Amino acid sequence: MRDHHDHYTHPSTFSQLTTQPHYPVGHVLLQSLPVFRALGIEDPAKQQLGKGAFGVAYEVPLHGQSVLKLTRDPTEVQAACLLVGKDPERIVKIHAVWALRGTFAPGLRGWYAVHRAYLTPLRKRDMRLVDVIFNVYEDTSLDLTIPRRRHHAMLDKWRGYLREELQAPDGGIPMDEEGMRVASFGGNRMLSRTIELLVRIGAAVDEMHKVGVDWEDIHSGNIMRNTEGRIVIADIGWGLVHEAFSEEVPFLTLEKARAYAASPAAPPTAAAEG
Repeated sequence: MRDHHDHYTHPSTFSQLTTQPHYPVGHVLLQSLPVFRALGIEDPAKQQLGKGAFGVAYEVPLHGQSVLKLTRDPTEVQAACLLVGKDPERIVKIHAVWALRGTFAPGLRGWYAVHRAYLTPLRKRDMRLVDVIFNVYEDTSLDLTIPRRRHHAMLDKWRGYLREELQAPDGGIPMDEEGMRVASFGGNRMLSRTIELLVRIGAAVDEMHKVGVDWEDIHSGNIMRNTEGRIVIADIGWGLVHEAFSEEVPFLTLEKARAYAASPAAPPTAAAEG
């Protein structure tokens, strides 16, 4: 994977994020166990929703059913800070963000907590079709090229590319459980659904850009549904904050994160959730 922009962040290339020393997530949970219990994590193993390269997500009963994610990715935290207090239509809703006290030390990658809305995965068929979209187009600058309106001039080109990909015998489209290719389920109907997903993802990327982030980590696992059934961007990491928005992000630098984590108000508390 490519190295990511790091002009406005403390070092956050992919290799640094994955190799820089840090406290294990188990240590982070144990050192602040009362705090995390107050936030709804009673049984981490049972409540774990998923584990990625940079963090772990847990289901918690705050604001109803929601998610508390522990992450070492500062780009995700920066985007989350810009979304706190907003009610985005096509991006996961962020309730609160914290830098976790005790995890920031010289030479160590610090940890953050992001409290966000609960989402559900796309249907398997839609996930496959999203993967088809990004089999066709692998450029990372999708905010500039992905259609945002149904009558965008790019749609005709996309329609042709996607039709070819759906019909290709070696197009890399996964089989379903019965060994049937996605394309066999409906020809023009399947193409129409793929175009619909393309337009919705384009609108989500556009909204992310307006928030202040060039978001580029787009794949089927990062596109999910909210409780209203709307397709939204689920994982907001791996993006570059626009310079015009940089002053709104409290964790823009490692120094700011350490200062915040050292402040009396830094640890997450049940009271902070209101």
